[in-house]
Amino acid sequence: SILLSGLDAASDWIAVREGHTLRMRAALTFTGCSATVDLTGSSRLRSGDFGAGAVIQDNLVDVTDFSILASRWNQAIDPNLGTGADATGDGVQSTADFTAIQANFLQPGDAADGCAVASSERTRGGRRGGFADLDARRVDAGALRVPVRSLRFPEAERADLNGDGFVDARDIREFAKRNRLALSPAFD
Repeated sequence: SILLSGLDAASDWIAVREGHTLRMRAALTFTGCSATVDLTGSSRLRSGDFGAGAVIQDNLVDVTDFSILASRWNQAIDPNLGTGADATGDGVQSTADFTAIQANFLQPGDAADGCAVASSERTRGGRRGGFADLDARRVDAGALRVPVRSLRFPEAERADLNGDGFVDARDIREFAKRNRLALSPAFD
């Protein structure tokens, strides 16, 4: 649990994200002037949403996240760093991080304000919001296939294992095969 202070006592929930996780709406429990939020068990944050260079976390686990991991495979990283592909925080971008991508592939996080997102521009109370986390453009072919040239981070081409100029499911399967990683039946 996390202890929070300075919150509006009328709040029911908080949007939480840390490290390489998807944003999740979590219930608040108030005790006096402080609140706690439980992020364990079924309320644990789902991981696998990475950022690198010009590519920021987009609140969706997709082929871009796989590309970041594949380009840095088995490389050490500062576990406190906000970029890279260390979902587990063990300091190495490796098998456990691949497992996190598989387990959460195509899973979106909750919207920042807990409201459903119907388009790339959200309005609430007449105001435009700053997030478009679940817009229809993202949960389409772009989540499943991305041109290498659009991945603006060093060594992104390492994720394109079949050399066709795109990173997609074929590259993920080949990556798993080359690194002797198991693909879950649900993913494959």
